Amino acid sequence: MKYQKLKKEAFHSMCRQCINEQYGLQLKTRDCYYLPYQELCSCCGNIRNIVADISRHSRWRLFFARQKKKP
Repeated sequence: MKYQKLKKEAFHSMCRQCINEQYGLQLKTRDCYYLPYQELCSCCGNIRNIVADISRHSRWRLFFARQKKKP
C-alpha cells in the first residue's frame, strides 16, 4: 500500500492522540507535521492540532500498525 493512500484513508482529520489510540502507535510531537491552525478532530470531536503528515523517520511504524477493533 502506498503511503499517500494510507494517509488519506487512515488519518483524515485526526489528532495525534487519536491516531496513537486507534493504531497502537507511540508517535511523539516531533514525529508529526501539523496543520497551521486547529480543527475539529473527526475521531474524538475535540478542537485539536490535526496531523497533516508523518515525518520520514517515523513512517515505517505506519506500515506495521494494526487498527484496533471497537468494542
